[in-house]
Amino acid sequence: MMRRRYFLLACLLGQFSCFDFIAAEFAAVGGVCGDSNHLCEEGLQCVRDVCTRPGGGLAGEVCSATLGCSIDFACIDGLCGDPCALATCGEFGGCVVDAAEPSCVCAEGYVAWQRRCLGIAGSVCGENQPCDTGFTCQLGRCANSCTGVACSSRGRCVVDGMTPTCECESPYVVSGLDCVEPDCVPTSHYASACDSGHVYWYDSCGAREELKDDCSVRGCGASGCNPVTWEDRSMTFSGTQVRDFDFAVTSSGEIIGVVARATGLFLQRRNRAGQSDFGNGNTTIPTSAAPMNVALALDKQDRPNLFYGPNRMQFVRWNGIGWEGLAGSNIEGDAVSSAQIGGGGMRIVLDSADYPYLLTVGTIAGSMRPCLKRWTGGAWGVLGSEQPFAEGTSVQALVFDRTSEVYVVTSRVDAGAVPISIEKWAGYGWTSSSPVVTATSSAGYAISGARNVLAYVQGSEILARRVEDGAVFTDVVSINTSETLSDSPGVVTDAGGQFIVSWGEYGSPPGPSSSRYGVYVRRWDGVSWSELGEGSATGRGLVDVPGSVGFVGAPQIRARGPYVCVSWHGHPAEIAIRCAAL
Repeated sequence: MMRRRYFLLACLLGQFSCFDFIAAEFAAVGGVCGDSNHLCEEGLQCVRDVCTRPGGGLAGEVCSATLGCSIDFACIDGLCGDPCALATCGEFGGCVVDAAEPSCVCAEGYVAWQRRCLGIAGSVCGENQPCDTGFTCQLGRCANSCTGVACSSRGRCVVDGMTPTCECESPYVVSGLDCVEPDCVPTSHYASACDSGHVYWYDSCGAREELKDDCSVRGCGASGCNPVTWEDRSMTFSGTQVRDFDFAVTSSGEIIGVVARATGLFLQRRNRAGQSDFGNGNTTIPTSAAPMNVALALDKQDRPNLFYGPNRMQFVRWNGIGWEGLAGSNIEGDAVSSAQIGGGGMRIVLDSADYPYLLTVGTIAGSMRPCLKRWTGGAWGVLGSEQPFAEGTSVQALVFDRTSEVYVVTSRVDAGAVPISIEKWAGYGWTSSSPVVTATSSAGYAISGARNVLAYVQGSEILARRVEDGAVFTDVVSINTSETLSDSPGVVTDAGGQFIVSWGEYGSPPGPSSSRYGVYVRRWDGVSWSELGEGSATGRGLVDVPGSVGFVGAPQIRARGPYVCVSWHGHPAEIAIRCAAL
């Protein structure tokens, strides 16, 4: 405005035509100027017929090779902006600016180069986190580019910049990162061998192919990972009798377990060194009513989320300092639903945003049926206007697939048979199925990529079937055949996407009052079901105990990364747990 007043005064004093002033255009930064018809906005100056800001342009103003930005900004795609937009320091570095020039300050294990943080030996790497010159990303870690490059033991590895290559002994020639016989016609997957701590496939010419087995935890021998061994991670809970138990495996292989008993919920940790309290006086969660059931899930930071009953659906989570609900601050957490909880199982899963989904059986509109609740970010709600669960059904599984679609597996008793159904939430509505199979006892369910596997009991066998959109599309695969009573299968997937099934088995004579009880584990290797470590699927399995001990809970199986753990409740105050690193 002051600049317009100045030109108005100048025209009144006769310095130029007032008509020219009335017709003049006042340009912003980058606009044309230089005569009485083309002037600059207030605060700008005309330099070489272009309106500029003294000291350079501010954020969002146009810029070019001749039209600069102020010292705090850089010219990015024709506009002045934050110089750090030109840097890609990543999660292991931070951007600093000196005279509008950005650079990276990197965490230990990373070096700054061309506005990026690059990993060196042992540092985490991936698609968006590259390694420094001389290193390559191998199984998620930066390693010397020649690490794992044996050149078929017929030459030596050398590095050209960031690329390893082989110098081969005569008469062998280079083929990728191997030294092979001249004119050899390869046959893929001819053999496998241990190399640099992992097992790789090799073709018939000696060239290394893709990874066969990731042996990060166990290491490898001549042609395979070292044998799986089961370790005892049992937990003891002193005091009143355990009513229900659940557990989860952390990313480091530690166990977090929770029991429901008359005085409330009680948590413990367990690792190789032994058992310990959850910590900081937060081991016990007192409840106004004695909980009968509890379910546990860990978020991405390995913090417990608990779902418990019996008189209503209650949820509480650990926030790193104390216990809280999502919709309130009560130590007991959120009263998610006033529905009276009955038998039939409790399940909790967390979605990609760590929002909980809770599934149990409760009294709804005067009848017992499954009830599914989810946290929407501001309140507890349901999926869809109507949930497809029939009266009298029990909960068997609640899982997410890789596209965040929700699957619910339910069962009911019908004239001695157990029809098992799968309901899927596809983001807009429920897809209900008629019974997928008719079993004689409970079922477990798991999803690996696009593959869904249902394990269930049929007589004395544990059977497995692939399922797609509620329809069975593969033949039955028998996991075990026994003359005794099999019960309570559970299914998980390992880090490689293969299925692992656990189940319990009563000895002879069959039945819960039998004199012996065993817990078994088998894994699908892509071709058949095989024993997972010595004793997991032969003899009496992982345990051989008198049935008179009184098994209160069915076997449970959990997996996280390279770890798999199986638990069973065989004593009023002890939870037996066995864990293996795959």
